[in-house]
Amino acid sequence: MNSRIKYFVIAGAIILVLLIGVTVFSVQAIINASEKSKVPTTSTEEKTLTVEGEMTCLVPKDTSGVQDMSCAIGMKTDDEKYYGLNATDPTKIGSIPTGTRIKASGVLKADSSKYKTEGIIQISSMERL
Repeated sequence: MNSRIKYFVIAGAIILVLLIGVTVFSVQAIINASEKSKVPTTSTEEKTLTVEGEMTCLVPKDTSGVQDMSCAIGMKTDDEKYYGLNATDPTKIGSIPTGTRIKASGVLKADSSKYKTEGIIQISSMERL
């Protein structure tokens, strides 16, 4: 009879250790998933800037696979930074051909699009150089 109790105690201890291990593993997995799903915070402070560069098609973040031939108009500065451009009057941007040097001023906003940019400039003024 003593040997039966001994086996039950050992089996109970093993089950308890397994339950604790599974619980710790599950909690750690939940914490890791939570950290991965956090969206990076962007500054709520908007920055006004003026940049000079060339009108160009923006470069996609993901260049693998089939690429479409569309052109998202933006600008590339002399130091190889890309900016998306947005204006209340879209003809202001669309009427300037790619390759044209421009000077753009406006508020820089975060960009979550599929293009590699420093952000999107909400144009307040733009001129050809």
